[in-house]
Amino acid sequence: MLTRATLPARRIKVAGIRLNKDKRRALVDRIAAAMSRSEPTAFSLEGELRHRLRSSLCRQGADWILADLLAAAIVEDALRKVGAQRPTWQQGQPEWTQEGVIYIQRTRCIRCRWKLPPGHRKYCSQLCAQAHLHALERRFNAADGRAFAYAPR
Repeated sequence: MLTRATLPARRIKVAGIRLNKDKRRALVDRIAAAMSRSEPTAFSLEGELRHRLRSSLCRQGADWILADLLAAAIVEDALRKVGAQRPTWQQGQPEWTQEGVIYIQRTRCIRCRWKLPPGHRKYCSQLCAQAHLHALERRFNAADGRAFAYAPR
């Protein structure tokens, strides 16, 4: 099994493509320059740049797996060069606002946007709760390939 560790950092020959230390450094510099200008974070271009580099290597004759590993390693080095740090799992959640998870305090019903009565946290009534959950179920079933059952006749 090929991994990042099996790719030597100094000189790589991938299906006839020679990538020495200087060429690799130039690639990392170009990708790092693009990532440093990307908004909102350096990670926003990570997938696209990895894809472009991998497809370029494949067009030059490299195997897809080797090209993907090499592209991943170069993009990883570029991210390290710009000082990008991946957020923790907790920080990546929609509810995250500071250390720990702070739940959204709602003042309006999720379905009808009516003001929530005291003691209610998401829905203003049982009717709204059931209607919202049924709508979600219909959407799930439609996405599951049963959309024809809900189409107007």
